[in-house]
Amino acid sequence: MSSNQPSYPVIESAKNLKRSFSGQRVVRERQQTKSVVYGFAINSSALLVEHTDMLEKNIVFLLEYPDSAVVSVVGRASQTGPEANNRQLARDRAGRVRDYLISSGVPEDRVGPVVFHGSEAPLVNVPGQENEMNRSVELVIDWVLELVDPAFLAGGTMNWNLNLSVTFGVGFGIGGQMQIGTLTNRTTDEHRPVSATILGLDLGKSLFITAAGSASGLGGLPSGNGGDFSMPTPPGPVGFDWFDGRFIVLTGVGVSAVTGVGVATLRFSNPDGPWPAASFVDYPLGVSVGVGGLAMIGFFNVDS
Repeated sequence: MSSNQPSYPVIESAKNLKRSFSGQRVVRERQQTKSVVYGFAINSSALLVEHTDMLEKNIVFLLEYPDSAVVSVVGRASQTGPEANNRQLARDRAGRVRDYLISSGVPEDRVGPVVFHGSEAPLVNVPGQENEMNRSVELVIDWVLELVDPAFLAGGTMNWNLNLSVTFGVGFGIGGQMQIGTLTNRTTDEHRPVSATILGLDLGKSLFITAAGSASGLGGLPSGNGGDFSMPTPPGPVGFDWFDGRFIVLTGVGVSAVTGVGVATLRFSNPDGPWPAASFVDYPLGVSVGVGGLAMIGFFNVDS
C-alpha cells in the first residue's frame, strides 16, 4: 500500500474481526514437512523397534497439533530385484506405517492415502545396489505455523495520539462515516495515515464534511479531532499493527444548525481489559440540523 494515500480494506478487516476479539491476532502459515522411516529389512515390510521409535516423534506432533495431517504415506524399495516385487514391498511398507499411525491414536481422516513407488523415484539413486534409505516410507505432513502479530512483540508503546482530520458522513436515523487522519506513536514520534469505516445509528439528520477542530478544544478535551490516549494493561505496549483491522465503536453527541459542534469517543476492541479510547471534537460543515447522537461500529485501518 502507498504511504501517501489511505486505503480502506474493509473486507480484509472483517476477516480480522474474530482475531481482534481473541485478544491478539495471529498469522497462520501453512507448512509441509517430510519425515522418513528407513532401514526396512531386505524383502520385508515388518516394522522394527527403530522404526516405531522414528515414528513416535511424528505421532506426538500429530496428536498435539490438530491442524496437522499426513498428506500421503509414500513407500519405496531398493533398486534391485523384480519391479513387481518392489512395488508390492513399497505398498506393504507404507500400509504398515499408516496402520501404525492410526492404531497409535492419530485420527484416520488425518492420515492420507498410501503411495508406492517400488524402485522408482528413489531417495538415493544408486541403480542396481541396495540402499537402506530406499527401503523406506516417507511421511508428507501438512501443518500450520502460527506467528503472533508483531504488534505484541517487544518495542511497543502505551502512548498514542489519534488525529481524525477529515470525516465524510451521512445520517438519517441510520448513518455511516468514513474518517481519515493520522495515528502517532508518541514515544518515537512516528506517524501513520489511518482510516475508519463505520456504520450504525445516527439520530440526527445530516450530510456533512467535518473539518479539523480548533486549537482550543472543548470542555477540557484535547484540541483538534482527536487526542492522546494510553493503552490499558493488557495489552500494554503495542505497535501500529495492533490497531490495523481492529474492531471499533464510535459514540457521541452533537448540536448543529447548518454548522455546529460534536463530541465523540472512538474505542478499540480489547477483550482482556479496558478498551483504549480517544475522545475528540468535530465541527461539521454541510447540511446538518438539530441535536443528535450516534452509536456506530466498524473497522480501523493503518496504512503501512
